[in-house]
Amino acid sequence: MRVAVSGTTGLVGQVLGERLERDGHEMLNMVRRARANDSEMQWDAIDGTIEAAKFEGCDAVVHLAG
Repeated sequence: MRVAVSGTTGLVGQVLGERLERDGHEMLNMVRRARANDSEMQWDAIDGTIEAAKFEGCDAVVHLAG
C-alpha cells in the first residue's frame, strides 16, 4: 500500500512511519518546508498549495500535522 502521511516528525507520525515501512508499505512524507525531495510531497496550508500529482497511486492519506 502507498500511504501519504503528514506530521511524520511528531511522536505519532514517527511511530506510524516506522510501522508502515516495517510492514512493507511505501510512505510518502507530506512536508511543509519549501524544498521537498523526490520521496516527499510539499504542501502549504497558508497558500493552499499542494503537489497534487504526487497523490497518484496513493491508497490512503493520514493527516497528523496540526
